[in-house]
Amino acid sequence: MSEDVEKKAHPLKVLLGGVVLSVVILLLSVLLGIIAINHLGVFDAWLKWREGNYLPLLLWRIVLYGIIVFGWLKLKARLPGTEAGQPSKGTQRIEFLVLLLFVIIEISKAPITWSEVL
Repeated sequence: MSEDVEKKAHPLKVLLGGVVLSVVILLLSVLLGIIAINHLGVFDAWLKWREGNYLPLLLWRIVLYGIIVFGWLKLKARLPGTEAGQPSKGTQRIEFLVLLLFVIIEISKAPITWSEVL
């Protein structure tokens, strides 16, 4: 009796494939952005469009942040070795830093003239 054994991909190979794909997509996005800004002259028009559509884009980002937080809370509940009410100090620090990152991103995107505020 021969038993068919399925070969599973090594987790590091899967992770490396995902990282490589992400880097390629990121580089293509940056290249496309550079071409659009330098050769098509759309940077000023894009800035005006972004400022004019700040509220819908803010709402979109808030929805995305909510999805990320919801997904994290569901994942965190399934983590082994953690009690429901006692997250580790490292986890708390990372959660705080992610929330701080969200705030910094939103401050950087706000259509505010910072020289007038400061």
